[in-house]
Amino acid sequence: CTSDGVATITNYVAGETYDFNPTGPTVDASGVISNLTFGTSYVVTAFNGSCTSVASNAFTVSEILPTPTTPVVDVTAPTCLADGFSTITNYDPTLTYTFNPVGPTIDASGLIQSMVLGTSYTVTSTNSSLCTSIVSSAFVNQPMLITPVAPIVNVTAPTCTSDGVATITNYVAGETYDFNPTGPTVDASGVISNLTFGTSYVVTAFNGSCTSVASNAFTVSEILPKPVLVSIVSNSSICEGTAGSVTITATPNSVVTYNIDGGLNQTVNIDATGSATIATPILFINSTYSVVYVQSLIAPFCGQAQSGSATVVVKPLPNVIITPALTTICSGTSTSISLTSSVPGTTFTWVVSGQSNVTGAFDSNGDFISQVLTATSATNSYVDYLVTPTADGCVGISQSIRINVSPSPEVVATNLNPVFCSGGSTNIQLTSNVPGAVFSWTVTGGDVLGASGSTGTSINQTLTVNPGTTSTVEVVYSIVAEANGCLGPVQIVRVYVNPIPDVSIASSTVPLCSGETTNISFSGTVPGTIFNWVVTSSTGVTGASNGSGTSIQQMLTATSLSQGSVTYEVTPTFSVCVGTPQTVTVIVNPRPEMFASPSHRDLCSNESTYITASTFNTNTIFDWVVFPVGVSGASSGSFSGTNLVIAQLLHTTGNTQGYVDYVITPRLDSCKGNSMTVRVYVNPLPEPKLVDGSICVDASGVPFQTYTLNSGLDNATYDFVWYFNGNPIPNSNNATYTATAVGTYGVIATNSVTNCPSSDESDMVTAIVGSTTPATGISVTQTGYFSGNATITVDVTGGSGTLMYSLDEGTLQASNIFTNVSSGPHVVTVIDTEGCTYFTYDVFIIGYPQYFTPNGDGYNDVWKIDGLQSTDVIFIFDRYGKLIKQLRGEEFWDGSYNQELLPSTDYWFTVDYYENGAKKQFKAHFALKR
Repeated sequence: CTSDGVATITNYVAGETYDFNPTGPTVDASGVISNLTFGTSYVVTAFNGSCTSVASNAFTVSEILPTPTTPVVDVTAPTCLADGFSTITNYDPTLTYTFNPVGPTIDASGLIQSMVLGTSYTVTSTNSSLCTSIVSSAFVNQPMLITPVAPIVNVTAPTCTSDGVATITNYVAGETYDFNPTGPTVDASGVISNLTFGTSYVVTAFNGSCTSVASNAFTVSEILPKPVLVSIVSNSSICEGTAGSVTITATPNSVVTYNIDGGLNQTVNIDATGSATIATPILFINSTYSVVYVQSLIAPFCGQAQSGSATVVVKPLPNVIITPALTTICSGTSTSISLTSSVPGTTFTWVVSGQSNVTGAFDSNGDFISQVLTATSATNSYVDYLVTPTADGCVGISQSIRINVSPSPEVVATNLNPVFCSGGSTNIQLTSNVPGAVFSWTVTGGDVLGASGSTGTSINQTLTVNPGTTSTVEVVYSIVAEANGCLGPVQIVRVYVNPIPDVSIASSTVPLCSGETTNISFSGTVPGTIFNWVVTSSTGVTGASNGSGTSIQQMLTATSLSQGSVTYEVTPTFSVCVGTPQTVTVIVNPRPEMFASPSHRDLCSNESTYITASTFNTNTIFDWVVFPVGVSGASSGSFSGTNLVIAQLLHTTGNTQGYVDYVITPRLDSCKGNSMTVRVYVNPLPEPKLVDGSICVDASGVPFQTYTLNSGLDNATYDFVWYFNGNPIPNSNNATYTATAVGTYGVIATNSVTNCPSSDESDMVTAIVGSTTPATGISVTQTGYFSGNATITVDVTGGSGTLMYSLDEGTLQASNIFTNVSSGPHVVTVIDTEGCTYFTYDVFIIGYPQYFTPNGDGYNDVWKIDGLQSTDVIFIFDRYGKLIKQLRGEEFWDGSYNQELLPSTDYWFTVDYYENGAKKQFKAHFALKR
């Protein structure tokens, strides 16, 4: 436990050499072996200078035995609920723990058990090697803290004169009392203050260390309430001679003392709802109820004086005073009865209590009876009204009054001739429902002669409208009857006097064409006139018929090639009055006929039409108008005679079929015949197109590449004949032709559907095919090394074609110079427009990298300039001008110097190079980034 193990050669012989396996250890003069490695197995042999001994047994040396760590004891202080306790925080179950003084034990969690409270202990630990630790620090467990006794609260109930009180009966001075909810305090005698009435509290005691169990819940109530009077009210005013009621509202379950008009006190109990109602006796004057005291019906019977009163108001009964203007009226006139009372604010209602032979009387209300009464018999009639007064809800004694009604005479007029023509007579007979009635009348109405007012039992007057009157005249007779002093209602009788109508005819004198409609209109000076017509004669015409209306619109048709006519007689009628008839004659001319076919054969563009039409009459004129669609050459025109021919050269305006509609109309005098439309379709001509070209020949003129002529048309739609130097080529029916010889080529294409040819041999489309020799060589010259915008010049030798140049398969150009070319590889392409030359040339534009990153990732790990020759030399310097590296041609630098990595920074370089044979030097710098 205190030192490492030791090995000793017990038969050590001085002078002999000892060899260890494995090597390393040594042995001193006492045989003690040093420099052993703990835990390693060794053997040793002895050598005497001549021979070596047998190896020893294997041996191993171990280091010093481990000593357990000192136990660390954590002491937990006691609480109000438990004693203090101790725990070994670095407890190891493989160790044995020894306590001083003895007695305690330890469980698997390190908790020390069976300690005596208040006794000081120490502990050590021992391992399996029997090595014991250093003694721990001393430790002690303290006993549980003392908890105060729970407070006992005594609550005193409230009285009618004081609030309730709460007291802690076991109050201990020096302890702190905490209330929940907070707010109350306690004095030295244990009396609790600042309590909220009706709130439930608990209280605990605290002695500085521990808090007691909470007290029982307690509540303090405020002083007992005294009952109060809330209100005393009269429920409503009453009418004289009836009973009312008074309602008292006070604290529930109380008794109220009151008096009536200052008399003896009486009581009434207030129920749990807080109110009581007192019925009054029958009253004729106002009566006052007054409250003087209110006392609780519940112990301890708190009470107090209260005041309040309510008056029952008694209202007087109203009367009615009836004042009629007349007690007898004529039928159809109004009553006029005034109603009043000595009680202000009185209102009146009435009912019809009796009536005889009268209508118009009804129940109602108000302070005036104004009703129109009508007698239903020729004898006298009456109505009895019963009126009842009401004031402020009180109903008085009813009164009645009778009104007599005299019958009104009515006119019974019989109008035997209400409508007649000017010059006729009225015939109106007059009678009445009342015997002995006398009749009189007045007249209103204008534009009539012979009407006047008078008296009698009939009206017979001759009436004539004023000259110039064009409408029906109304004459109004207002007739009345009188009997027994009563004038009856006005009876209106109307008669109507019509004027005699006339007619005016408006008609064109221009003859109609057969099949046209007449336009004959009528008018008259009398609005509303009806016009009737009849056909009095018709010669060589059909379509005329009798009718009525304001115009004659009838289609008339000539029945021969000569002129016909129709005569109409028109008669005006207004009501039952007939005017003088008028006549009108219409002339009808025949229309010309045309014989033609609407069909026409299809044309090819640049062909002429052949349209024919004929008629019988030599004076006929043919008019035509054209409506072209996709066609030119058509024009409108006219022709006079019996046989028409339209011949016009037509052309299509596009490459699709067009047409022209010819609308032909015959015309004789002013009459046109039926039109006919002839549609002529025009097919377009094929339009082959040829492009001049070349065949490719070698230096000896031998062709090695043909030239294909393309008509631009397809084989499915067209047939072809190709020509060479004006001669047709046999078996050449194809949209294309391969030229193998120099000369002039032509083609004629024919549409296989329309059979329209593109042209004839004299004006067919042609192309000239020449010959071209290809270029024989290409070279490229580069200038502007390192500039970033180098120039490339391309030189081509030989050939007769027109050359075009492109860089990196870009747009072709005529110039052989490319400027502003970026560094790196590029491809130059050269062709000729004839298709005989095609060259490509790879060129590398020399530039230099702006930076490199020698980090071994395979990207930009070295710095070099591509495209240099082996004769070109590069010198690299640091920022101080020190030469770092010399390169030749496309050699590279890896960013090191003398096998050491150089830092990230800028480095400068010069390049001595040859550009197109001239020696030049370029200087710049680049960045090394790590």
